[in-house]
Amino acid sequence: MVKGQHYKITVHAGLEGLDPITDNVDVEVVFDDGSHYMATFFTLENIQKIMENYQQSGECMKGSYFWATDMILVRRLSRENIAKVVGDLIGKGEFEKAFSLASSTPKE
Repeated sequence: MVKGQHYKITVHAGLEGLDPITDNVDVEVVFDDGSHYMATFFTLENIQKIMENYQQSGECMKGSYFWATDMILVRRLSRENIAKVVGDLIGKGEFEKAFSLASSTPKE
């Protein structure tokens, strides 16, 4: 977990951890007001691998396209990079465009 000024970030990596080059991972951001946001971080290589798998499975018109809700594309996947991206999106006022609100539980 990474703690920001008014939020904390949880990276939901599996038991094997993150592959910085060919992976994707769900990221949860919880603000001090109790609101929870979610997005998935992908690497370029991961999307390429997924599309190649789709060619074999027949999904997405045999790998002709790829889509994902709340997708953030990064060159390198690491907790440090994720924290920097989240901070940058918040700082630029773009966070709520990139992440979806999962739940809003006001703190009392």
